[in-house]
Order: sequence, then structure tokens, then C-alpha cells
Amino acid sequence: MKQGERIVARFKMGELRNVNAVKRIVKVTNPGAESRSAKKKINLKKVPLWIESDVFNASTTEGIKNVQTLLFNKGLLEEKYITGTFGSLTQSALINFQKANGIPGTGIVGPLTQAKMLELKDNF
Repeated sequence: MKQGERIVARFKMGELRNVNAVKRIVKVTNPGAESRSAKKKINLKKVPLWIESDVFNASTTEGIKNVQTLLFNKGLLEEKYITGTFGSLTQSALINFQKANGIPGTGIVGPLTQAKMLELKDNF
């Protein structure tokens, strides 16, 4: 692998994170490309979780999980609280997110909060 060359891979991070092993070896293959290897240490606890859709609301399980995942990626909520249930911990983290982004801290996922979350969704 050439220095500065980038390998992009998607994993089921939840499954990788839930393993109690000290070390994990993950092999990444790129179909059609020549075989290469790279030695790179990655702290899986610091890798942002992927958000699959653009739904950010508090009225569906998918929307709540996306809100919680974004809050986790921003360091405002622990991963174990990505449950799909909008409780007091999610609300508190949401208020902190809103205040940090110049949005009134209502704890409600309104239009301003949704727009900011969509803007930040892939920027981790």
C-alpha cells in the first residue's frame, strides 16, 4: 500500500464493538484489485457509527436511533443508550447538542435540529 493511499471499508461496527477480545484482526478485500495489506491500529470505540437514513425524529424507532447515533458520534451519548427509546438521557444529550449548535435547547427534534443533524450526518 502506498503512503497516503486510502482504504474505505464498511463494517457492522456494533458486532465488532461487542466482542470482548483485546485485539481484532479485520481483513479488507477489494474485489478486482491486487492484493495489498496495511498495518493500521484502530480504536473501534472511537469509530463513528454509520447512519443509514435521513430520518431524524422522535416519533419512530428508526428516527430515534438515528438521533441517538448522531449524539453518540458527537460524544454526547454513550453507545449503550442507542436503544430507539427517547428517554431523559437522550433528551439531555439532545439539549446539549442543540446548545452547541446555536439551536434553542428544547430537547425536541424540531425542524432546526433535524436540518443540523442532516448537515452533520456524514461529517465524522
